[in-house]
Amino acid sequence: MILKKIFYNCVKSFPASRSSLKSTAVNNFLEYGNDNAFINYITGRSDEESERKRPKVEDIDVRIADLFDLVSGTSTGAIIAFGLVVSDGKNRPKLRENEIVDIYGKERNPIFKYKGIVPRIIFKLPSFHYDHTGIGKLLYDYFDDKKITNSTDDIVNDIKVVIPSYNITKSKRAFFANFDHIPEERQEMSYTIQGALMREALRASTAAPTYFQSAKIYHKNRAKDEKPDEFVDGGVFMNHPSFKAYSDAKRHFKKSPIVVCSFGAGFYKLTENLGNKTVGWIEPLISLFMAEESISNNICMETIANLDPKLTYYRLTTKLKDKIDLDSIDEKDITNLKDKAKEIIENPRSKFEKLVEELSDHYIAKYNV
Repeated sequence: MILKKIFYNCVKSFPASRSSLKSTAVNNFLEYGNDNAFINYITGRSDEESERKRPKVEDIDVRIADLFDLVSGTSTGAIIAFGLVVSDGKNRPKLRENEIVDIYGKERNPIFKYKGIVPRIIFKLPSFHYDHTGIGKLLYDYFDDKKITNSTDDIVNDIKVVIPSYNITKSKRAFFANFDHIPEERQEMSYTIQGALMREALRASTAAPTYFQSAKIYHKNRAKDEKPDEFVDGGVFMNHPSFKAYSDAKRHFKKSPIVVCSFGAGFYKLTENLGNKTVGWIEPLISLFMAEESISNNICMETIANLDPKLTYYRLTTKLKDKIDLDSIDEKDITNLKDKAKEIIENPRSKFEKLVEELSDHYIAKYNV
């Protein structure tokens, strides 16, 4: 659940603007890059009032974090979500988008530090492939001691964040968040963890079964001899958190129109016959479970979008020709994923352009640009 999800499960939602402002500058998205696409749209309006007020392009600092009110992600999607909104201490994003991509580009080798298969088979020691210290150090380097709070010292613009994980100690769904979002009737099976360190939440959400050891997190007010709770990848129950993001947005933004943007890393046809395998069958089976959960969630969101006139739902993903292992660090696979990301933007381009327009209109309305 790591490399394959460069843009997987990073779900964002926001109250939609009703602005009908038009611009052709959005068509230059690929040429200008992410942030400049929004800048060109914003500064490209032609009405007289905007013409008088509009700032120069070089004076505008539009970041992806400025375009959303709630973000959610599982596993790598969680890293992307926090990467977009973690604050530099001055209420501006600490990381640029290319720095987030570098986590799995330039920094991928320390993440997948192999433990070795011989100890696993002969001594039946921990049944996971990789040493978690590599990813733990990387998360510390990127996120330091930032916490999941409402402080702009931690998260920019008072953005709501929710990251799924599963507490195997308590057998409960755990959501790392900076707001209380679990209805009372569901608190028997789910609970919210507020104020945790981002790096701890990310270790929990990326602790993919058989890949990494479970994340151990202590309670704030723990007893002296109390043991930590153990957490695993939120993908075991919520690999595609768009419905969660939508339902939380509905509760917090009440009657406002909602736009949900869900970005996927692609899907492929399962060709392995798992029923005939005696060794190595568990990992593809886990991938199958998570892929099917994503499909079901997407169908659910499409159905709701057809029934709820105030919901606009974007799902951007693509079909992969060949399987890419979840823990692949092969340069060809990374290049392939980057090429697929470009395909998502271009096919169909009109869909992506519409999304850019909606995001830009929301920014204009939110900040009164």
